[in-house]
Amino acid sequence: MKRRVMAMILLCVMAFSLVSCGGSSGGTNAFVGSWKVESMSAEGMEFGREMLDSLGMGDWTLDITADNKVTMNIMGQSETIDGKMDGDKLTVTQDGESISFVIQDGKLVWDMGEAGKVTFTK
Repeated sequence: MKRRVMAMILLCVMAFSLVSCGGSSGGTNAFVGSWKVESMSAEGMEFGREMLDSLGMGDWTLDITADNKVTMNIMGQSETIDGKMDGDKLTVTQDGESISFVIQDGKLVWDMGEAGKVTFTK
């Protein structure tokens, strides 16, 4: 269990480091607003709000403006970057690595494939 908790913490640190630089701007209303982490999954485990709160990651938020500026707040640190609309995805890029967010069932989702998924709600 400790290994999986550490994996989740590393996942969060990686997420913050990936969004410390930005791309270009575009616009869409579906992404605009304040989003708070609801759940995370990794290595076949699901971490809900209660578990994220107990790990100190329950305050993870994303604030997205109409001009696709994304402010990520996690574990006491904040960074604002420019996002880019790519079809139905909002993408931020750093050093050639991208994070893409989509809206699914009214939730903001960052799907990392086999590495896991992070879901945010307004």
